[in-house]
Amino acid sequence: MDFDSAVVRRFNREADIWRKLRHPKILELLGTYETEGYIHLVAPWAENGDAYNYVRNHPNLSYLSRKTILYDLADALSYLHRKQIVHGDLKLVNVVLNRDEEALLCDFGLSKLFDTNTSEVLKGAGTYRWTAPEIHNNEPKTPASDMYAFSMCIVEIITGKVPFHQTRAAAAVILDIVTGKRPAKTPEWSPDGCSYVGLWGIAEKGWAVDPSERPSAQEVMARLFEIE
Repeated sequence: MDFDSAVVRRFNREADIWRKLRHPKILELLGTYETEGYIHLVAPWAENGDAYNYVRNHPNLSYLSRKTILYDLADALSYLHRKQIVHGDLKLVNVVLNRDEEALLCDFGLSKLFDTNTSEVLKGAGTYRWTAPEIHNNEPKTPASDMYAFSMCIVEIITGKVPFHQTRAAAAVILDIVTGKRPAKTPEWSPDGCSYVGLWGIAEKGWAVDPSERPSAQEVMARLFEIE
């Protein structure tokens, strides 16, 4: 893929921000390099791959393991938001798991790197299922829009499927989002017999149409700690 020099410089600036972040729940960025028109990111190996496929491949994953992934993710978001950084492309494929099943957030910031004249692929096309309604209406990304996406990650964690999985057409999904329709709160129980009512409650607050009604990442951490 061919990049002009301005895009490469901007990419490197954003990557430098990532490289300077230090948090146990954020994947460390070791460096970047460009070769033959491609930009590569170098990061530690995550033995268990991305969280989305891990959940899909482990349908009997315990309630505690699922909740712990969400807690780790909220912890990483809280750190970013305290630094006035918005992830902007939050979904489980952008979360990786190390050998100890610890969730590490990655790929943040890169979705907002590219100007409107660059490829839709580079701007995060295909992330509309996780995108808050105000973003679909061309409002700027904020910590609150990250928290909407976090709620969609709860959907993924519980169901093992992407949000609005039953709807294929992008336009139909976006219409559902902006008109206030949300994923069904099922299943109600984990494979090991624990109720998902607490997690669905967090999701419901986080996917509110009004961004001001969504909890912060810190508040979500507290709620995850409280629920059984």
